[in-house]
Amino acid sequence: MGLCAGLYYLYTKVESSLKQNVDRVLLGKSKKEDGPASDEKLRQVRERMQKELERKAELYKEKMKQKAEEERLKKLEALEKKEEGGPSQDTSNKKKMPLFRDEYNPLMGSGPVNNYRPPRRSACSRGGCGR
Repeated sequence: MGLCAGLYYLYTKVESSLKQNVDRVLLGKSKKEDGPASDEKLRQVRERMQKELERKAELYKEKMKQKAEEERLKKLEALEKKEEGGPSQDTSNKKKMPLFRDEYNPLMGSGPVNNYRPPRRSACSRGGCGR
């Protein structure tokens, strides 16, 4: 029952849109305006979009300048603190690198790079083919 109702609703929507398309084609109506008025509108829209883009670019530049200035000030403060306190033993910034990778196994060789396989044997290996 619900399927029939859904199909009927879909049929009415498709039918109305088809009628609108046929009327537009037969009567020569189109959604797009032609002529100098539409060109002027298009130019104005493009100018607005360009101004908006330039405004956003300026805001982005200002934010980046502020961020760079803040980072510079933080570095200066860190240097001043370091000079006041002398050499610090701050190991929190140092990352400890493991000596070997987790998957390293010394019995397996140096890895997939050394996959040496001897060349195939051929009948010419003893010098009997070329004579």
